[in-house]
Amino acid sequence: MNRGRSTDIRVWITLWLPFFFCLFLSALYHCTIIREGTPPCACADFVTWLPMAFFFVGVGTTHLRKETQEILRRLEEHQREEASD
Repeated sequence: MNRGRSTDIRVWITLWLPFFFCLFLSALYHCTIIREGTPPCACADFVTWLPMAFFFVGVGTTHLRKETQEILRRLEEHQREEASD
């Protein structure tokens, strides 16, 4: 049971680390804009919306992973029922 929890945390970190990294980059970029008054590069839209791309990928992947686990659980249940008959 403990091993499953450790795996879940590892998977969560793997899925969400890109989002938090991009969020950090975006916040750093915005702090630079606030401090200097002008955008340091022409990629402001890209840097601003980058975390959202990784957020939606993380949400979708998390949902698919939960569905896959549910399907595997049902398949194991079905196989146990067939074996007992």
